[in-house]
Amino acid sequence: MQLSIGDELVDALKLAYAAKRPVLLSGNTGIGKSQIAERAAKDLGIGFIARDLSLMEAPELAGMPITTGGELSYAIPKFLPKTGSGFIVFEELNRSPRHVRVPALELLTRWALNDYALPPGWLPMACINPPGADYDVEELDPALLARFSVLSVKADVKNWLRWAESSGVHPAVREYVRSTPKIFDTRESNPRAWSFVSNLVHAHESGNGTSASLLALIIGQIGEKLGPAFVKFYGTFGKVKLPTPEEILNHYPRHRLAIRRVRDDGNTAALHSVSQQMLLHLQDPTNQRTLLETKTRLVNYHDFVSDLPAEYRARFQKNIDRFLKKGA
Repeated sequence: MQLSIGDELVDALKLAYAAKRPVLLSGNTGIGKSQIAERAAKDLGIGFIARDLSLMEAPELAGMPITTGGELSYAIPKFLPKTGSGFIVFEELNRSPRHVRVPALELLTRWALNDYALPPGWLPMACINPPGADYDVEELDPALLARFSVLSVKADVKNWLRWAESSGVHPAVREYVRSTPKIFDTRESNPRAWSFVSNLVHAHESGNGTSASLLALIIGQIGEKLGPAFVKFYGTFGKVKLPTPEEILNHYPRHRLAIRRVRDDGNTAALHSVSQQMLLHLQDPTNQRTLLETKTRLVNYHDFVSDLPAEYRARFQKNIDRFLKKGA
């Protein structure tokens, strides 16, 4: 079972904290594993610490050995909590070198490391990329994994959009992601990557860089397929005036060229927007009845649907079949 990065995962982490059960989050890069743990900590009113193990050396975690009165002890790293409560999250557990992973696992499973003990109010967690998915990672021992509640997690468009709308992500980026439900299905097209695309667009609009440099950087971020497609969409964002549902139903011949143009240009975000507006319009029983009882509107509706790409037509055909069945 996979949990979406969103409310259901926050709830699971809150339960794990209450039960004092260490959690290991396994999911693709850039989907927000650590960020969702931070959100859960904020909801609980507790602290949050995250460290990327792939960037650490062993002494930064285990502490430097020191000798006092002929006895060996270890200086405790400053980032490790001494009091209070919270989540302490170790990222890249299965990508870190062995000499770092070993002390991390001791802290994660025994809640202690050399002379240090994790305060009772803190819960250790870890994040990994799944093995066998083209990641350069180590397979973790099954006996070790049994010490965690392992949660397989995935990115979710709706949850990301909810965050993006309150976090200043560029409207063109939000609309493009909204119009592409499977946009997070590839590793390079992940929530973090689209946040970086938003930063690039904001910087470009502030007078930095040429259109060519913007395209190059966005391709470098999300790849040769999505990069040019997004930049093309961005170039027309807010400039393409599409007809309203009422304009389509009453006077589609006047607007047919505009619909066909955005279809032929591959402007999926614009098509998604106008299609969603039509679907919402026809949720109203009065609008459904008027559609079925007015020949011109019904012909315009069918012409509009016939001009849409195949993946849209099927959904609209289900709609009209449902309306006809309801009216029978």
